[in-house]
Amino acid sequence: MGCLQGTAVNHPEKSTLPQPTLTGTKDIPNFLNLSKPAPQAPAPAPAPVPVPVHIPSPNTPSPDPEDPKTFKQKEPKTDEQYLNIIISKLQEFFIPILSLNNLQNELEALAGITYSSLKDLKKKLKYTQNLIKNPYGEFEFASWVHEDGGQGWAIEETGCYKHNNKVFASSFEWCHLSQVIEIPKKEHKRILVIGSPVTRKAESGAEAEAKVTLKLKNKDGENEQVKVMDCPYGEPVDDIVCPWVTISLQIEIQPNIAYTAEAIFSGKDKVYWGGNFGARFGHCFAFLIDA
Repeated sequence: MGCLQGTAVNHPEKSTLPQPTLTGTKDIPNFLNLSKPAPQAPAPAPAPVPVPVHIPSPNTPSPDPEDPKTFKQKEPKTDEQYLNIIISKLQEFFIPILSLNNLQNELEALAGITYSSLKDLKKKLKYTQNLIKNPYGEFEFASWVHEDGGQGWAIEETGCYKHNNKVFASSFEWCHLSQVIEIPKKEHKRILVIGSPVTRKAESGAEAEAKVTLKLKNKDGENEQVKVMDCPYGEPVDDIVCPWVTISLQIEIQPNIAYTAEAIFSGKDKVYWGGNFGARFGHCFAFLIDA
């Protein structure tokens, strides 16, 4: 038999590649590093940021009623929108809840004002706001000059007006509260209305008085109006106080004249009892309305 002859295959030697020298764990690639980092403590929650609380001061000046930006708002489109704006401006000055049915009569009785439409009335009320600061004693007697008769004024927390939490209560001799109001000049006539809802304790009688001394600014002219009221308080309510009634007066403000007005509210009881059984003033007000 013959021999099979084949061609010998020469296998090349394995190549020797340089191997990396590892000197520490820092040289180990991340995917080979089996050591786990130490667990990290969770980051502390951020401290709460204190929210500033604004406490209104009784001496904080009111917005300038002559500045058109003060009451800038979109013009209403419906009678209902006009009515809502009007009531929001006027309700604090009225004892009854205002509505379309009673608005004309209530406004004419309090301020002597009539109007042709709700749009016309809104225009008359453009700068109307309460010019009396601290009107029911929320900040004690801040902004007031008070004169005490009998046992003096008291600020009580029962028998208050509407949603208010305090009320001015007079004593057995005349007690007076007064504030000075600056009235800048305007080119048309206005009506200044000053007053307050008043009541008395159920078991006593009382008198209430509203007074305005109006002086021309930087001049000697003076016009004083006084209204004294032996209030028809009606039957007692809940054995505490009688129904609220409004004592008020109106005075014309002539065009192009600046005025200083002093508003004075006075009360006393009629039976000369010790304590504070005199007239109670629930929400003093002074506002301007275009005539």
